[in-house]
Amino acid sequence: MYYQTSLGTYDFITGISLVNKKWLFATGIQHPFNQNNNQFTWSAWIPVYNNGEGEDYVRSYAPCYELKRGTDIMFRAERNFRYARFNFTLGLLPIFRIVRMR
Repeated sequence: MYYQTSLGTYDFITGISLVNKKWLFATGIQHPFNQNNNQFTWSAWIPVYNNGEGEDYVRSYAPCYELKRGTDIMFRAERNFRYARFNFTLGLLPIFRIVRMR
């Protein structure tokens, strides 16, 4: 999802996980209950940013005008590797959109 401050939505987020010494398996869901009125457009930002001289920087961000929220689910799998002086984790976190809000 695009990063926006003050998204202005009320979301329900929950999850569950199973952990042992080497593995972590988890699943979760996020459901938004409303839509925000996101109105980001380049044309409104270009004249303001850096006195109109930052057009390339502004256009490097994708527009998210009327971006639609939806219900997402995630699955997570991680493997923990422990050595005498080192500890690191390798994991996978796919996120899927299952329902698109209107």
